[in-house]
Amino acid sequence: MVLCFNRHAALELRRRIWKLVGVNAAGVIIQTFHGLALKILGRTMAQLETESTGKGLSFNTIIPEAIELLKGASAPIGMEADAFRTRLVGNLTHILVDEYQDIESDAYEFVGLLAGKAQLGAENRLQILAVGDDGQSIYQFAGANIEFIRRFRDDYVDRSNPKFTKEVNVHFLIDNYRSTKNIITGASALISHNTDRMKTDHPIQIDPERLRDANGGSLENLDSVGGERYCIAVFEQERESITELDDETGAKLARELDFDEAGDGTFQRPRWAGVGTGHGLQFNRLEELR
Repeated sequence: MVLCFNRHAALELRRRIWKLVGVNAAGVIIQTFHGLALKILGRTMAQLETESTGKGLSFNTIIPEAIELLKGASAPIGMEADAFRTRLVGNLTHILVDEYQDIESDAYEFVGLLAGKAQLGAENRLQILAVGDDGQSIYQFAGANIEFIRRFRDDYVDRSNPKFTKEVNVHFLIDNYRSTKNIITGASALISHNTDRMKTDHPIQIDPERLRDANGGSLENLDSVGGERYCIAVFEQERESITELDDETGAKLARELDFDEAGDGTFQRPRWAGVGTGHGLQFNRLEELR
């Protein structure tokens, strides 16, 4: 089973899995958190829309109610909670959770119950794979807690055998398949100030197939300014004008803006772009804007 946050992600994951393994993808269940919770509860979105107008099930209570069910709150008389959970989970053996850095407390507990985190015997646990990046946590406003992905190793270490502890395997995905080398370099320099990241010692790199690409990517040769010249780009409403500066003027302007990064009296010659406003020009290096 694959768990993700929304239907768009579910459709994209389904497309990619079919591309990778073909018809074997038919054996993979792909659900959103709320979609799986509804299945466990035996409800549908149509019922949810009808009941939400009254005192029935609401969108915000779907996962909490599924959690109670997995805990055995509604287990048939005479059936243990663990046995009831096994019946609900069915014959699932593996679970992949996408964007694990963005789960909140209810989703965290929901996943833990599905995977059998609290189960002592390894035979009662699902194999769990969490995919996430603590540097991309963007849902704190919705209750996401970055600590959940950071404690994953401790949560799912296998201690079922008293003589042997099976640690969680961690794989660092460091290849970037989208950005140019300039963007990767600039972004890496900026985020390096966050020293508590999980992959601090595993820097991002461009993927091997694009290793020979120009630093600015395929569009670098289309740069109409080009070269090592200084320039000011001024935007006024819909009119755009570009003014090129000679080396002496450009260097003086850069030093006044404290961009002499060499620090040894020599001046590195970046190119500059400025956006005109009613309060003057704001300058950035073009290399950082690619």
